[in-house]
Amino acid sequence: MKIISALILLFGSISLISAATFTVTNTNDSGAGSLRQALLDAEADADADAIVFNIPGAGPHTIAPLTQFPTNTTPALIDGYTQPGASPNTLSNGFNAVIKIRVVGTSNGSFQPTAFRLQNRSVLRGLAIVLWNNRTGIEIIAGGSSNTVAGCLIGINVDGTLQRASIGLHIRNSQGNQIGGTAPADRNVISYNFSNGVFIDGTSASNNVVRGNFIGTDFNGTAIRANFGNGVDVQDASGNIIGGLESGARNLISGNSSGVRIRGFGSARGNVIQGNYIGVNVTGTAALANSADGI
Repeated sequence: MKIISALILLFGSISLISAATFTVTNTNDSGAGSLRQALLDAEADADADAIVFNIPGAGPHTIAPLTQFPTNTTPALIDGYTQPGASPNTLSNGFNAVIKIRVVGTSNGSFQPTAFRLQNRSVLRGLAIVLWNNRTGIEIIAGGSSNTVAGCLIGINVDGTLQRASIGLHIRNSQGNQIGGTAPADRNVISYNFSNGVFIDGTSASNNVVRGNFIGTDFNGTAIRANFGNGVDVQDASGNIIGGLESGARNLISGNSSGVRIRGFGSARGNVIQGNYIGVNVTGTAALANSADGI
């Protein structure tokens, strides 16, 4: 099926001539109607495609890949909110999204690869990405740019229970990516991970923006759901923005080891930490301490 206008709005700056829609209709690891097949089909098409969900039943539906999903090197929208019954967050000071698609990493009883690997101008939204024990939930790989991750649960389950990954989200030598956003529907909850919630890494990692997220807390922003590393860790990277002055840009970064850590003598320059709540609850009225440093 060919679609144009909806994807232009969702992808923002991507120019589209045409795009295909691939529908996930089951929780199988592979084959027709699987998420893996939809990712393969989207990767084979150079246009910006949409992957939508229509799995029968009330859900949440669990997809447990046996091996690494294909890397998205071509633009794709992977939209869990298209699953019937799912809906994005509407709260300015909370997270009431209904997420119906869980992608988990313990399907064969052993440690799994990274769940999703994005490269160029892809959008990932409306998924719970959990149980990637010694791996990364989402990796934005070197050499790419302009990806968006919004409205997801990373390391925390749909019911708020512990389902951690190692690193929640890793931006590796990639530029111009956005994690979260200023609208309530863009908020990610990135909690319960073994290591860092968000890790921005490498001298080519620049102009990335992390805003509007809950990092290290529960859905209400009132209790600790610790990332055991740092909430946001910036290493050897320059020109990245954590937070902002726009309405809704504030991250809540509490309950982690350090809230924000920037490291790399001579290589980490011009990073901005602005307008966030760090070490407090969602209203800023009570302590919700990071165990080491705030920044």
